[in-house]
Amino acid sequence: MSAPSLATTEKRRRLPPEERRAQLLEIAIDVFADRGLGAARHAEIAERAGVAVSTAFVYFPTREALVDAVLDEVATFFLEAAERLHGQEKGCVEILRDVDKAFLDFVQTHPSQAIVWLEWGAAVREDVWPRYRAFTEAVVVITRRTLERGQREGCVPADADVESLARLFASSSQSIARLQLGGVDARTVQRFQDTVLRAIVSEEALA
Repeated sequence: MSAPSLATTEKRRRLPPEERRAQLLEIAIDVFADRGLGAARHAEIAERAGVAVSTAFVYFPTREALVDAVLDEVATFFLEAAERLHGQEKGCVEILRDVDKAFLDFVQTHPSQAIVWLEWGAAVREDVWPRYRAFTEAVVVITRRTLERGQREGCVPADADVESLARLFASSSQSIARLQLGGVDARTVQRFQDTVLRAIVSEEALA
């Protein structure tokens, strides 16, 4: 009998509870991206992790708990990034450009999170929609602070409805993700981002 591979050994070795949960959650996000919110199951997560199905249920006792954990993790991933980027000591336009660039990088480096997020936004169901609305509102609040800074700097019109502009900028990320994941060329994605930016800040600020 051949010796078990290093990967198999790593999967099967006993992990502290926090590490095991983190491992299962990371795998769960990949499974949800592959199978969808409605089809992902404990069994496939356990199989990919190399553990018993019962182990997956220890950390996520119900399907609802599993879905909640995955969505919470995806929301936290994007919200922490938004807080970090919008909290920079930079001008409004530079921050918005940084957010656009970082988001493109996230879609490339964390495609599973992006795919789960896209499906979540399209799943207008009572069990997941309120959570998505809360996530979106949090992003809008973070973005609005930057646009209010832009008004003080003079690059966002003083009479602009910054809440609506914050919603426009935040919602454009859905379109950007779909374009990028759909294989649209980078120049087209950049034109879209520039068009959204021109709708928010003055032409002088972009010069």
